Amino acid sequence: MKDFDQIIAAINNELVQMRKDFHRFPEIGFKEYRTAEKVAEYMKSFGLEVLTDIGGTGLVGLLRGKDEGPTIGIRACLDALAIERRSSGGIEKTYFLTARQ
Repeated sequence: MKDFDQIIAAINNELVQMRKDFHRFPEIGFKEYRTAEKVAEYMKSFGLEVLTDIGGTGLVGLLRGKDEGPTIGIRACLDALAIERRSSGGIEKTYFLTARQ
């Protein structure tokens, strides 16, 4: 587990910058083109096989071992939520919120 912790520590700053970027440029469901492209490229940089266009903008990263064995799946949502609000003046605004806002 120590090796894994070292790998995560080494890429921590990259991951934080990616998260900040995704929150700066939120995309609503089924329109996460920029986000999916960035995630796919990042997974490819680690040697993962990446399948794209899954249900539209979804993707799958495959890390294949040399032997057959148990499989693990990890799922993450990449979309922002579009929320419409009316002010007391009747003006409509659409806000894009991410899970951490």
